[in-house]
Amino acid sequence: MNNKLKIAILLDSKSVQAWVYKVIEDLVASDYADLALVVYCNSLNGAAGSSENSGSLINRLQRKLDMFLFRKADAYNVLKDLSQLVNGANEIRVNTIRKNETEEFALNDIAAIRKFDPDVIIKFRQGLLSGEILKLAKYGVWGFSMDLCKSFPESEAGYNEVISENPVTRAELFILSDPAEKSIPISTTFESTCSYSVHLNRNKLHWRASLFIPRIIEGLYKHGSSYLELLAARNSENTYLEDSKTEKKEKKTTEAKPFIATKLLIRKFLKKIIYTDPFSWILLFDTSVNNRFQDNSFAGYKKLKPGKDRFWADPFVVSADDKHYVFVEEFMYSKNMGHISVLELDRQGKLLKSGPVIEHPYHMSYPHVFQFEGTYYMIPETCENHTIDLYKATEFPFKWTFVKHIMSDIEAMDSTLFHYRDKWWLFTLIEKISFASDNSPELYIYHNDDFMSDKWISHPLNPVISDVRTARPAGNIFISEGALYRPSQDCSARYGQALNINQIMVLTETDYLEKEVLKVNPDWERELKGFHTLNFSDSFSIADAYYFRKRFI
Repeated sequence: MNNKLKIAILLDSKSVQAWVYKVIEDLVASDYADLALVVYCNSLNGAAGSSENSGSLINRLQRKLDMFLFRKADAYNVLKDLSQLVNGANEIRVNTIRKNETEEFALNDIAAIRKFDPDVIIKFRQGLLSGEILKLAKYGVWGFSMDLCKSFPESEAGYNEVISENPVTRAELFILSDPAEKSIPISTTFESTCSYSVHLNRNKLHWRASLFIPRIIEGLYKHGSSYLELLAARNSENTYLEDSKTEKKEKKTTEAKPFIATKLLIRKFLKKIIYTDPFSWILLFDTSVNNRFQDNSFAGYKKLKPGKDRFWADPFVVSADDKHYVFVEEFMYSKNMGHISVLELDRQGKLLKSGPVIEHPYHMSYPHVFQFEGTYYMIPETCENHTIDLYKATEFPFKWTFVKHIMSDIEAMDSTLFHYRDKWWLFTLIEKISFASDNSPELYIYHNDDFMSDKWISHPLNPVISDVRTARPAGNIFISEGALYRPSQDCSARYGQALNINQIMVLTETDYLEKEVLKVNPDWERELKGFHTLNFSDSFSIADAYYFRKRFI
């Protein structure tokens, strides 16, 4: 049995923001970490959250208005007292030494910390570190991109992305190095930017970042230093760290457009008045193509539309007996809920009949259908039921029987199964933040020898992707010309706005790597706003797309 990793944390005081409290709480409660030491440092920039009172008058007013309009009970920056949580842990107080734009620890303080022999030191305070403290712990000092030392508060993570209308906001966790060297990123996430509120944007970014440290500490505990090295290799391409030129450019941008978020909020309000939240979806199909996706011209696909009281989305196709059976989410506007239906089409794509096949008092979608040993099975999305469920066709295609929950107590979306090299691989989008309201950016992979088992093994790199632009599944994984491909959604600007085809370069029990080879934006028709699922059989290709749906029609 491995020994728990010894953790030291650097704080300004016992009053910490709620997201920091959650990280420490998870570590204290874990069976893989021991809170060996709490170090309270004098602060260069004041207590956590003090930048809210700095900056230009215009920006201070904007922040106050933003907080007033979008205050939340789960706000990341609510201050909480650590006293009870760290009661019993070793504590010391130090005075750091200012050196240029960084701070260093005195030699006597370094010696005091070294006595506790920490495996990891975690910095929960703003500013840059330099000197011997960075070399003290076995696995280094870890810090967040949100805590970089900035010359102006408006450049903090989550602000500039809103006013520059960047569709994604990034957060990273680093093994810190001296400022003259490059810090090593070990976790990176790209969240969809909340376009109308800096506070809400920062809120979801910080809560997402709160997941980084516990899962990496656990992975390090289970798999050792090679795990950390693999994370560093996977996250090393781009970092959030900025040079002074970038910082000056951002400052100019923030000063030029201080009320862009207010303008975007008004735009969103007007959009809510004109359009409903459920989109107006259509199916697009072609009977002359196969899975050579590179040759597909989606502009030439034929349209298949339901009645005005519903939409069809998430199509999966099975072609048999000179017919195409398309399984869909059938969403009824009057119920604001979806169930699983099947559309029976002839060889040319003419709709012969349709009807529901699985209905429950909770929302269902994404009817992932697959065949094994002559029998058809289905894994529909049942996120509202907090399960991943398996169904079996008893009379294909219209009668299905529930088999079992293959996972429970889970917020999983668009689960997609794939048999590869004698193993079943389950790809699914998972949300670990219970109160999150947007699309999760995190793709998880599990594997098993038997898809009917409920003993799935989590991939050690989970989440293998944390990027809202590429994570969410968008159809069956497939092989084309010997290469393995995974369709995914781009949900950065909005849900399902575009479709990606990603080539899976590495898929093993210890590693995963993919690269985007094609992005499909629905630009062949001006009114189309999204394109988000693609599936095919030998001679039938089907996708879905959507328009905005007006309230008053």
